[in-house]
Amino acid sequence: MPTSTDTIWSVYIIENKLNQYYTGICKDLARRFDEHNSGGRLCAKALKGKSPLTLVFAADMKNHSDALKAEMWIKKLSKDQKIKLVNHQVTLDFAHSRHKDKYLNEIMLKVTQ
Repeated sequence: MPTSTDTIWSVYIIENKLNQYYTGICKDLARRFDEHNSGGRLCAKALKGKSPLTLVFAADMKNHSDALKAEMWIKKLSKDQKIKLVNHQVTLDFAHSRHKDKYLNEIMLKVTQ
């Protein structure tokens, strides 16, 4: 039987009609995108009234913690860096840190040329 630590989480980026990006995390990407697209009560406030929406990026994370870290990392990127991520010019990778810092995992940015 799967445990909560076995649950796959997704980090995603949605583009709205104003070419703005919204970043979020969820356990069921198809359901969550439908909720955003519906414009109903489960739609993120930042996306309401800004349809059509397009899912432009998604990545699976091994757990909730990694998904949150990835979400925060993406939200700190500039728009140009997010565009590179969406266009696969930048990849989102996790590496286990052997250092005694406050995180067990660190997010690494690998720029492909």
